This record gives sequence, structure tokens and C-alpha cells, in this order.
Amino acid sequence: MIKQVEPSINIFNNSLKEDESVIKNIGRDLLRKMEYMQKFKRTELNHDSLGFDMDEVSSKMEVDKDPRMEYFVKCKEQLDTALPILEKVHMKTLCLQDYTLSLGHCQAIAAACQYFDEKVINRVLFSNNGMTGDDCALILEGLDKLKDVKSVIYKQNGFNKNSIDALEKLL
Repeated sequence: MIKQVEPSINIFNNSLKEDESVIKNIGRDLLRKMEYMQKFKRTELNHDSLGFDMDEVSSKMEVDKDPRMEYFVKCKEQLDTALPILEKVHMKTLCLQDYTLSLGHCQAIAAACQYFDEKVINRVLFSNNGMTGDDCALILEGLDKLKDVKSVIYKQNGFNKNSIDALEKLL
């Protein structure tokens, strides 16, 4: 004879109550965060009331320029996604192989070059990046600001008269 087992409804009710509690807590946290964001909108901040001079802060920021920050700021200005390009430095060589770069990325790299120390980068390798001759010229103009460029390897990318002119300046 088969004995029938009645399902225990209490098991399901307990987990349902726990789920409801978790959902309520998540909802409360979301409401608190939304209230906080409304209270402290970025546009409503008054920097003068914080007790420091913004001109002084910006001049200090200009003195302590970081090439990574310069790269990210330039990418943001060009509405390009900042790729982790500067993480591709190995033994003082910026190695970008098969890494597609836009005009904005090239402008950002060129701008960041002025803040690189020769102890960080003194060689570059650009291979198959989808760059045009004008992109190359931008980067070469940026590299001209480096103190000690030992090697520039540029393969499978565009090259034109502007690139040649920028290369002459670099040499």
C-alpha cells in the first residue's frame, strides 16, 4: 500500500516571507540612494562654499599632470571610450598590436606623451591599428615631446605626407 505524503506548506511560506523581506530591503535601499542623489546633485554644488579656490586647485592639477589622466580627459573630450592603452607598456615600450585606435585615441596618446618620463616610455610599436597617415602624424608630433625616443615601429597602418613631415621633426 502506498502512503500519501502531504506537502508541507510551511516550508514554502517561510521562504516566501524571507523573499518578501529581501525585496523590501532592496526597495528601501534604492529609495535612500535616489533621495541622496536628488539631495546632492552635481550641478547644485557650490565650490566656493567648500572653502577652497578653484583656480588654485586647477593650477595645482596642471603642475602635477599625470599622462594617464591626460589620456582619459582627452578621450572624454573626443567622446571616445578610454581603452587601457597605457597598460600596454612593457620594458619601456608601448606595444599596441592589433588594437584598433580612433582619431580621438591618437589625439589622447599624443597629448599624454608630453607628460611621459623617458624612464617610463622610450619606444613605441604600432601594428595593424587601423590608423591613417594623419593619425600617425598626430602621434609622431606627440612623440616629439618625449625627451629620448629610441625606436618607433609602425607597421600595417596608413602613412602619408603629414606623417613624413612629423617624422622629419622627430628625427
